[in-house]
Amino acid sequence: MKRTISFLSVLEEVKNQYPDLKVEGSPFFIIFNDKEVVLRTSELNKAIRFVKENY
Repeated sequence: MKRTISFLSVLEEVKNQYPDLKVEGSPFFIIFNDKEVVLRTSELNKAIRFVKENY
């Protein structure tokens, strides 16, 4: 399985690159599997916990 991490630090960059995700605030973490979004959160600890438990 290919695993990629992308970090976009500017909200406008996220909106331009991924307009369908409708991200309105920062920080915001979105985790995808190979087919779809599996987690959307603004909480870093929640994102880290999800990755540790699932990947």
